[in-house]
Amino acid sequence: MPWLLLRAPDLLKEDERADLECVLAADASLEAGYKLVQRFRVALHELDVTAFKQWLLEAAAGDLKPFARLAAGMTDDLEAITNAFRYPWSTGPVEGNITRVKLIKRAGYGRAKLPLLRARILGPN
Repeated sequence: MPWLLLRAPDLLKEDERADLECVLAADASLEAGYKLVQRFRVALHELDVTAFKQWLLEAAAGDLKPFARLAAGMTDDLEAITNAFRYPWSTGPVEGNITRVKLIKRAGYGRAKLPLLRARILGPN
């Protein structure tokens, strides 16, 4: 059932849409959360920075604490998030290497200074 709240309304089947409407009609705060989720989904899908900033304001001002906390956290890092909307670059291609370096660093916790870490990552010279 939770995925009904996350999917685009136009992707739902008729019986799913009816179930969703019944659930939302029964709980006003769930309906408010659903509307916020859908506006957030549309802003991300369309890469609309203005709609995203408006969503942040509405989420922060609303009565739903999880959305307010999420909006506060995103507001703290607003520049990075809006840059993700504007630019096509991503760390996706190097995430595996980032994870590997973090694993090596954690394995040497307490004794791994920069020379040892460099040797383990780059290998012997």
